[in-house]
Amino acid sequence: MNNRISIRSIVIASATAVTVTGTALGAAAWSGDAPAPTTAAMGHYNATPVVGEDSARELAGGIAGEKARQHAAVAAARKAAVDRAHVLATAKVAKAKRERAAVLARQKAVAAERARKQALEQARERAAARERAEARERKARAAQKRATRSTTRVVGSGSAQSIARAMVADRGWGTGQFSCLVTLWNHESGWRVTAENPSSGAYGIPQALPGSKMASAGSDWRTSAATQIRWGLTYISGRYGTPCSALAAWQAKGWY
Repeated sequence: MNNRISIRSIVIASATAVTVTGTALGAAAWSGDAPAPTTAAMGHYNATPVVGEDSARELAGGIAGEKARQHAAVAAARKAAVDRAHVLATAKVAKAKRERAAVLARQKAVAAERARKQALEQARERAAARERAEARERKARAAQKRATRSTTRVVGSGSAQSIARAMVADRGWGTGQFSCLVTLWNHESGWRVTAENPSSGAYGIPQALPGSKMASAGSDWRTSAATQIRWGLTYISGRYGTPCSALAAWQAKGWY
């Protein structure tokens, strides 16, 4: 606004000076013998300031418009910079999210692979354990069959010691172990199937206490020498390892 007023004042002042000068020159020129200028002619010179003021207004308006355009350009540039910064920041955040997602995906894949390997290893261990258990069971059944065949082979002799000799051999024990067994059960029951201790109630060839324990070897435990001997050898093997070790315990304690 100050610029516009200054320019307008300058233009008006210039136009006024031109008018005054022209009038003075005209008066000088018209002095003498020449006829004086008419009022209409003088009016022509007096109209010059009006034309100069319009030009000043147009010039001031052009300057103001240029300034407005410059301000608008600066504002647009600033807005474009802000928008670009926002776009860049948004892209940076999106990139960080993608990278984080990729890291999490890799970690998840590694964990899944580790879990898969652990599950596979555990499955292998369970399978191996089942195979070992089945092998032990097969071995036990085979030993039971051998014991049954041995018992069937010697029962006809009617001798409990003959039955025991065959079962001891099937277990891999030698004649020395059989001799210890004979000595042990000679003291305990005299190898009698129905031998019973009147004070403790121990029963049979191995003197099981109570005698009903021998039912695990057969329902005929009361009358069968083979059933009693089978149970007695299993008991000795589980508790002492061998008949000679059982005899040593009996000699030290008076019972086994």
